[in-house]
Amino acid sequence: LYTIQNKVVHQNETGREMARKYLNQTSKVEDIDGQLYLTLTFTGTNLMNNHKFYVNGSLVSHQVTASSSTSKSYRFKISSWKPLLHRNEPKGSS
Repeated sequence: LYTIQNKVVHQNETGREMARKYLNQTSKVEDIDGQLYLTLTFTGTNLMNNHKFYVNGSLVSHQVTASSSTSKSYRFKISSWKPLLHRNEPKGSS
């Protein structure tokens, strides 16, 4: 298990600040049976949902590994330690 400090990237400052507010700064990288997985934890889950995760430009599946009334953790496979991109869709969008 490794812990890393993540960086939020967004096309505008307001979006970046909002995402930074709800994304824990520390993320986990795990090696499970020879595959790398990244876990991101969000607070304010009542305000944000419909998470989509992209690795190297491709949408990837994810699983919820922890959930409470105040936070939710998402884990998804990564191919390497290269930069990752997460997008959040507004409530009600598909």
